[in-house]
Amino acid sequence: MQTYQIHTAGDSILKEIATPVTTFSTKELDDIIKLLFYVMHDTHGAGLAAPQIGLPIRIFVYGIKDNLRYPTAIPIPNTVLINPEILTFSNEVTDFHEGCLSIPNMRGLVSRANSIEYKFQTVTGETKIKIAEDFEARVIQHEIDHLNGILFPSRMSDMSTFVYNKSVS
Repeated sequence: MQTYQIHTAGDSILKEIATPVTTFSTKELDDIIKLLFYVMHDTHGAGLAAPQIGLPIRIFVYGIKDNLRYPTAIPIPNTVLINPEILTFSNEVTDFHEGCLSIPNMRGLVSRANSIEYKFQTVTGETKIKIAEDFEARVIQHEIDHLNGILFPSRMSDMSTFVYNKSVS
């Protein structure tokens, strides 16, 4: 088992804008990706951004399959996004009680676009453009916020929905 620390609200690294990845197809990058997936699965997260484990770089992973924290979510394959950027947001939004590994045991109602068009680089540095919808779009928006030093409570319009929920730990 690998050791790791998930940084939590109040840690300065979570308030910083992460630095773009400039070197691709390296053992170091592969090791970071493996660690991100390991931590995400070990903690039952839907996604995990590098700053959450102390790495101030623009990379995150996500994926859902038989997830205890999101039992009704449609499976999403394990995915790596490097230097992601949202190009367009749909006008339609949905409210959802989000949680975050960096804010343990808490959830809050956040409105996010139902679909997004986004650009990213692959592990080899190839640039791609894709569209994500529904829960996948939400996860991508949430993780890109981490890369920009934003935690989900900053996106909440009603702090009375910010509640303790032991079942998400």
